[in-house]
Amino acid sequence: MMYVSANDAGPLENSARHARTGVPFRVRLANAFFALLFAFSVAVQANDPDPAPWMLVYGSALGACVLWHLGKLPRRVAWGLAAGAALWGLRVALGTALEVPVGDALTDWQMHAGGSEELRESLGLVLVAVWCGVLGGWPSRAGGASPSSSGPRT
Repeated sequence: MMYVSANDAGPLENSARHARTGVPFRVRLANAFFALLFAFSVAVQANDPDPAPWMLVYGSALGACVLWHLGKLPRRVAWGLAAGAALWGLRVALGTALEVPVGDALTDWQMHAGGSEELRESLGLVLVAVWCGVLGGWPSRAGGASPSSSGPRT
């Protein structure tokens, strides 16, 4: 991942960069959005018949967002969350037999359509996998390790 130097960036990009971290504003904003989304996802699981695993996965994703913001998210943790959510999402999706078209399954508020709950669950896991993968590949501090490194060597 290459960073544009302040001299090469336009005036809007310069104003959108956080002076202390060097992380573009749009990335920090996206991280805040996903943190709020994951916090909301944890809260709505209280009505789920099996809330514990879902609260754990969304809470872990929320924790990853917070740790990334603080510059303390190990890449291996982010990528581990991404891989785990992707595999779990794939398992849920492959085990789902939709009885209606995907559009109907996603818009049925009561989730009476067969497979609509599982489809939504797998999409939630895809969001966790994608965003944790992004966090694992984007250093949270400008002076941080490059995305290809695995962190400090001991």
